[in-house]
Amino acid sequence: MTSRIAQLHTALVAGLVVCLAAPASYAATILPRSAEQLTAYQAKSHLAGDQVQILVSRWFGQIRESDVDGSIAAIEFLRGAPSTFLKLAIQKLRDSDVLDRVFAAANDGQKDRLRNSPAINDNRLRDLLWRDHLAMLRAALAEKSDAGNTTALFLIANVNAMQLLPGPIAEEYLNALQDDALNDQLRDEIAAMLRGRWAELRPQKETLAAWLKAGAAGSAAADARRRLALSVFARLGEPLSDAEIDDVAADNPADFLAVVAARRTVAQAHVSQLVDILRNVSDPGLWTAANAALRASDPAALSAFYSGLDQQAAAMWSPAILDRLIRSADPQEATVFNNWTAAGTAIDCDGVRWRLSLLQRQASARDLRFGQAWDLLTKAAVCENDLSGEIDDALTSIGGDELPSLLVDALDSDGPGQLANMTSVLPQVSRSMAGLLNDRLANRDLAAAEWLMDIGIIPTDQGLRQRNYWSSPASGERLDVIDLRALQVMSAPPPEALLTAKTLAGSDGAGVAIRSAALMALAAHAPAKEKAEAFLSAVESGNAAIARPAIILLAQTYDEAKPGAGLSLPEVDVMGTMRTWPDVSADATVLLKTLVRYDANFARDYADSLDGGAYALEPGNKCLTLAESPTIDARLLAPVLNIAVGNADVASQNLALACVATLSRPGAATALLSEAWRNIAATDPTIALKALKSLWEVEGFREVASRELEIKIGQIAGRLAQSAPLSTEAMSALSYWKHELAAIDPAEAQTISTELNKRRLFAFLALVPSAIVVHLLLWGLLLTAYPRFAWIQAVVFWNPIMRRILGLGYIDLVLLHLGFARRRIYAPFKSSLLGDILSENPNQLDRISYFTDSRVWHRPRVDARHTGAANSISADQPILQALSRHRGRVLLLGKSGLGKSSFLRFSLAARARQDRDVIAYLRADQCRNGVEAQLEERLNGLARGNDLLSAMIYAGRIFIYIDGYNEVDLATQDAITGFLARYPFANVLVASQIPLRGFSTIETFEMIPLTGETIRDFLVSREPVLAESVPVRGELFDKVAVSFLADVNARPRDDAEKKAFDDILSNPMDLTSIAILLGDGRTPDLFALEAQQLEGVVQKLAATDQKFRTAALSNALLEQRLQDQENLQKLPFQPEVAALVTSKLAIVRTDADDAGAVAAQEIRFRHDRIRDYFTHFAFLGFTAEKQAEFAEDARFAGVFPYLARALPQSEAEALRERLITRAADLEDHRVSDSFVREYSWRQKISAQDPAWLPDYDVPEVRESDNRLFELTRRRQEIDEEVNANRDLISRSRAMTRILAAADPNFLRDAAVVIFQEMGGDLELGDEGASKALLRSPDGISFRVVGLSQPQAIKSFHVEVLVARFTGSNTIPFIVTNARALEDPLTRGEDLDPRDRQALLSVGAYVISARALYDAFLQAHGQTSHDQFWHFVFPTQKQTGTSA
Repeated sequence: MTSRIAQLHTALVAGLVVCLAAPASYAATILPRSAEQLTAYQAKSHLAGDQVQILVSRWFGQIRESDVDGSIAAIEFLRGAPSTFLKLAIQKLRDSDVLDRVFAAANDGQKDRLRNSPAINDNRLRDLLWRDHLAMLRAALAEKSDAGNTTALFLIANVNAMQLLPGPIAEEYLNALQDDALNDQLRDEIAAMLRGRWAELRPQKETLAAWLKAGAAGSAAADARRRLALSVFARLGEPLSDAEIDDVAADNPADFLAVVAARRTVAQAHVSQLVDILRNVSDPGLWTAANAALRASDPAALSAFYSGLDQQAAAMWSPAILDRLIRSADPQEATVFNNWTAAGTAIDCDGVRWRLSLLQRQASARDLRFGQAWDLLTKAAVCENDLSGEIDDALTSIGGDELPSLLVDALDSDGPGQLANMTSVLPQVSRSMAGLLNDRLANRDLAAAEWLMDIGIIPTDQGLRQRNYWSSPASGERLDVIDLRALQVMSAPPPEALLTAKTLAGSDGAGVAIRSAALMALAAHAPAKEKAEAFLSAVESGNAAIARPAIILLAQTYDEAKPGAGLSLPEVDVMGTMRTWPDVSADATVLLKTLVRYDANFARDYADSLDGGAYALEPGNKCLTLAESPTIDARLLAPVLNIAVGNADVASQNLALACVATLSRPGAATALLSEAWRNIAATDPTIALKALKSLWEVEGFREVASRELEIKIGQIAGRLAQSAPLSTEAMSALSYWKHELAAIDPAEAQTISTELNKRRLFAFLALVPSAIVVHLLLWGLLLTAYPRFAWIQAVVFWNPIMRRILGLGYIDLVLLHLGFARRRIYAPFKSSLLGDILSENPNQLDRISYFTDSRVWHRPRVDARHTGAANSISADQPILQALSRHRGRVLLLGKSGLGKSSFLRFSLAARARQDRDVIAYLRADQCRNGVEAQLEERLNGLARGNDLLSAMIYAGRIFIYIDGYNEVDLATQDAITGFLARYPFANVLVASQIPLRGFSTIETFEMIPLTGETIRDFLVSREPVLAESVPVRGELFDKVAVSFLADVNARPRDDAEKKAFDDILSNPMDLTSIAILLGDGRTPDLFALEAQQLEGVVQKLAATDQKFRTAALSNALLEQRLQDQENLQKLPFQPEVAALVTSKLAIVRTDADDAGAVAAQEIRFRHDRIRDYFTHFAFLGFTAEKQAEFAEDARFAGVFPYLARALPQSEAEALRERLITRAADLEDHRVSDSFVREYSWRQKISAQDPAWLPDYDVPEVRESDNRLFELTRRRQEIDEEVNANRDLISRSRAMTRILAAADPNFLRDAAVVIFQEMGGDLELGDEGASKALLRSPDGISFRVVGLSQPQAIKSFHVEVLVARFTGSNTIPFIVTNARALEDPLTRGEDLDPRDRQALLSVGAYVISARALYDAFLQAHGQTSHDQFWHFVFPTQKQTGTSA
């Protein structure tokens, strides 16, 4: 054996002699000097790039508010996760609000788990849950008790777990400091915390400035506020006065030094404070900063500070400050240290440092100082850290040229002592001592050489080669560990030397020390492939003393190499054996972890080695190690699932399932199992069952799966199978799991068996629909033949009993819901349902020319499901678009003559031609016996039994249109509204001039009168309706019509006339009358259109020697209307009726059957206004009392405006008073208002007498005129007083309503009123519609913008404003009002802090409506409004300039 060792030594020497000439290498110093000093290896994570992205994406997908427990598990999964994964995962959380949403969805227990989550707190994610922190803080502060203070202190400590301090939280803590009664400890803790967060208090500078300005005021609370403000301003670099800087220096050195760093001149004026910091500060960094500042500003003061030092006083300073004190002194200042001593016992590393610095700065004898340093390092020190740099500098500096002799004497006398435990490397000392070490190695004085190497001396390659150290060793001498240690520290050993070391490492004949040293040499220099072979050989030797360092070094080798490097890998069974050795099992597990990425078998072994306890401590580390496996499959994840099922605690289960979900490809069996385990219904049960089956059949999965896991999978499969749809696939899955679980879980197998039997029964019953299909085919044939065969109609369809028998009870449902069948069955009744809508009626004006540009306003319905919609009115829209095919119950509301009936006839005729819907058109006067009765009458036999018709109406399968609601008596109106109430889901449209009685919340479309160009367009469009014989037609009519409108608009008129003219010209019916008069060559009188047309009729009739019997016709018409009838053809006035038809005041309406034959015919007035005009002649003969009685009948409401024009003045005024009294009694002002309005116009127009006319009055008239003037004056005074009070209320309410403003424009306008009330002025030149550009009394120009919503304000609203004002030169003043319908006392904050910050970033001022109104109330009634404007613009100095 001795001979073999000698041969190996000779080979080693021959190999090393070539490479040792190179300079000494320090690259290998990352390895300890010996294998015994090796510590357990910490494997690195190799996750990177796209793989991390994919894993984080899967992990992030588990965090959702619908699965709070799963989300908590995913968050806790971050414990121990590799930094690459952790960094991206945290960024994902910060880029979204998902954590906040999960917290909002959590129950109290779950919220506590999130608050106390190590993953959240350790990664400083608590700021993502800032709303919870804010709510708890407010509650704790509001409690004002010891318990509340304790909670607040706990919350302050939690701020350390926030990466950023959210603005609202910072603001709340600042608000808390405003409370002078705040607990002292709590105040101090808040101030200390905020002082540490100074950078995040920049937005609060205004508040801090106010505190600073207020001063301490003899109050501890005020003093704390001022000190905090000083601290923050000092850190932010804000300007401070000299006195304030003195206060900062006295209060906090760090803050003072921040001021000094920002303003160098401060140091010169505050030298004494800097000296105080040097004397008293305990922070080394602050001491260094103060030292540097003092040396730059006043070196003499610093020298004086040094001259006054003594070691006893300096003992109060920390070792780190002492070290800096000694090192920073200049040579003159350092003389003070000559009397200091470096003696001591049990000196730690910091103590060693400053003592070495001291010995270098002292001027005593070199040998004395070197001896003190040597005793310090070898005897007094207890430090084992690597202080190579400090020791190297100290020994070189102290020893100087005498270093070799001093060091040899000390080493030979005392040995390396404690210095050998510091694993130091001393390159500067080595340059002086390498020659001596080379000599001792060459002379085989290995003990002495070892001492030199123990203290960190490195031999040189050149020196050893010159001494032939490697080529001529003593014959037969044993190879020593020192030789291999020399090889370890070399820079570039030759391959032969490493091969020799490899041989030694694997030699069973070599001693443990030799083999261990050889392993260390190989670890320092050999290629990875050779290292792996050597270390594997040592591991397989079976010697634990050799195996442990080999395992550690092998783990490092695998961890630093790439899987494709071709390294030798251990056998799987060898790895299993190693993990059973007590001394190396932990290191073997680490080695196995490094092998995961090399081979899936090692990954599976590593997964098998996991246990629940270790996994729970570092789930991210353990799980994501598996992610490095070349293959991630069910077999690999089975042990993790075993961990899940082995935990009774649901949270621990979810933690393991989070790993499975993260490692599983979306849609994989394990991913679906993870979701199903947690009852996440994200996947179709059939797909999940397939996945579980495939998982169950994966090779090797069930071999690893525990029995508990098998049972769990079976239970999940059973639950999924029960929720799967009825299908053969689902029944096959049930049968499979019944068989598979029979032996594992008989109870679950029985449950599945029961479900399977149920489904088989259902499958049998599913055959029934086949018979139904045949039955439906039969009914399809019947429907096809239905229109052609009367006997099928009568016997089958119109007979409810036979229809139910042949239809097996369900055919009515088919007819109800199947559009084709429904239209087919109602086809024979189309004509009767639509009446004259289907007939051509060429004399009906809307058929000749319909004006398509009429528009409506839309008011949505108001009910419990549409709260707050009552005031919501959309923009106007074309009526043909808005009501092309309405849904639900709708009111078409509009004044007389605006075109409601014309629209219905035109649009329904078009829809009837499309034949897509079943439509019924009814006049209100046809519904006296009820709407259903009228429909039954029109449907003949089909409606017998009424149930099918009622079902059709209720389900909205028939579109019903009722015209002229206001023209019938109250009983008929009640019948119509009762019909609407009975059928809440029916599609019914009612056209009326008045709202429906008892249905004020119905969805309403209100006709809009014509305006502007539309009036001209409509009038010109009436040319086609003129008779062929009229003298003015074609282009001439167009010219005359335009000229007439121009003439009307050019006439001088007051407001009353203008309003009256506009009211007439905006009415399509009146414009049609104007067109007819213009066509006849007459000039229309706007206030006598009907009279002019009647005059024309009278003249035409007189030309035939016939008289128009106006009064008699009117009385007959009244009698007919009282009977709810209207058919002029039935009146004994044929000449008059014929003349009315010729003059287009009446029209002939014809109902045709399906064959086109005339079924019925009637003559009606063209419009109800014309009918009312002819009716009013009968009323002229009544007394005022009787006339007033008719006012209560809605059918005659349109007569009274004509009475206001026609009655003598005294009678008109008497009737007016009766109508006003009646309106007050009945609380119904419609008739009285129309009468008063028309009479008022009559008075104003008739009162336009020349100024000279009263001079010709008789005396009694003059006297009456004077009395009338006096009465009018008194009445005017009363009216003015009433109006003044109304105006006061109105003006005040205009500002108060800012609290309820949900519309941004209304909110803006209300804010503008407040600003004007407080002295703000509208800017000149702002001619926009908003008029929101204002200037404050001190000259600040700003634009008011409203930002309000009935609910919460969304971020996109803010984004629009940010985009609008980015780069704007105008200061935007944003007034917010979120949740405007709630009481202001119950609302939260209007804006999310991020949204508020976004607005502030573009220079906007942001204030809530509540705060603005509160400021207004406080300033209201005060002589000065300065307080209000200072509140509004707290950061402006009111200089009169705008930002």
